[in-house]
Amino acid sequence: MDPRVIHRVVTSFLAPRLFSPNENEKSLVKLLQGLVRSIKWRPEDVSELFEALLQRFETVCRNDRSHLLTWLLQMLHWIQVNYITPTWRSNSGRSLLELVRDTAVTNEALKACLGDDEDKTLDEIIKEIRDGEFNQVNNELLAEVRDIVSSVQAALRSRSSGSELTGLRKVLLTLCQAAEKTHFRPRLTQMVSWCLMAPAKTGRLIQVGTGEGKSCIVAMFAAYRALRGEKVDIMSSSSVLAERDMRDWKKFYDALKISVDCNINKQDEDSKKCYESQIVYGTAEQFTRDWLKHHVLRKDIFGQRTFQCAIVDEVDSLMLDKGHDVLYLSSDMPALQHLNPLLALIWATANQYSKVGSGHIVGRKYPFH
Repeated sequence: MDPRVIHRVVTSFLAPRLFSPNENEKSLVKLLQGLVRSIKWRPEDVSELFEALLQRFETVCRNDRSHLLTWLLQMLHWIQVNYITPTWRSNSGRSLLELVRDTAVTNEALKACLGDDEDKTLDEIIKEIRDGEFNQVNNELLAEVRDIVSSVQAALRSRSSGSELTGLRKVLLTLCQAAEKTHFRPRLTQMVSWCLMAPAKTGRLIQVGTGEGKSCIVAMFAAYRALRGEKVDIMSSSSVLAERDMRDWKKFYDALKISVDCNINKQDEDSKKCYESQIVYGTAEQFTRDWLKHHVLRKDIFGQRTFQCAIVDEVDSLMLDKGHDVLYLSSDMPALQHLNPLLALIWATANQYSKVGSGHIVGRKYPFH
């Protein structure tokens, strides 16, 4: 779906009730695009859903219009998280549009209906990976992943301590127990994704579908590397998402006794303290800025921190959409102070003239060689 079409749909409904495009409106457009690209919604179905959500807000939340955009973002995010397709039906047989248009169904009940589907089985997930169009995972690794996840799944179901488990099985069980204690029990897709990354000796690129819980996968993998004694940098495509994920998963890290921080909007002194943490969330731009300050401007930003592990969230956005972004550092350069007399002479000469072509001279004209 053409982003311009989605933008016109958004602005036609929101303007003039809201304001000029900002970060939240861009996020809204991105979520609507995600329905088309990732969950295969038709553009006309997206438009119909968006209109139904607006009508629902006007009816159910009409006394609090200032939070319209936030509410829309939450609802669309919940739809994507649960991978709701246009043909989806709840356990009662009702479609998403029917539930949205039924104002007797509260927002909490609507979310409960959307999240009431059963998770995929382990065999279904392994088969999807094996039959994937761009699958590059060998059968030996898939067999190992299946063995690890099935062992951890059995331990979680039986509430076992997992004392008999070793290696990656023991680590994954520990991470799942911490996630269940602070947030929720990781789904099979999240455990499988973690298992695909954990044994990697070099960089690995994996594609996680919309609604598969990417933030949980990132947090679990970052915690795994931190427990190994490494420093982990998590690069997000947005400062808003970086701060949100850090706050959302801080309790998870605390449960594992792992320090975490975010490098967004910090002074140099605060940045140095931030990079003392085992895990640091931030944007690629902020990591780049701090690196340049440390190595070019000779400011002690990183302290003793060295590069050990980087997790790039939404790598397509960072490397393609923002691949031509340039970061500038503005600072005084001592070597240029010798040019001050020359610059002053140029400025004095230029200021002798008024508008170009007027022929009017202000003060005495000095020759400039």
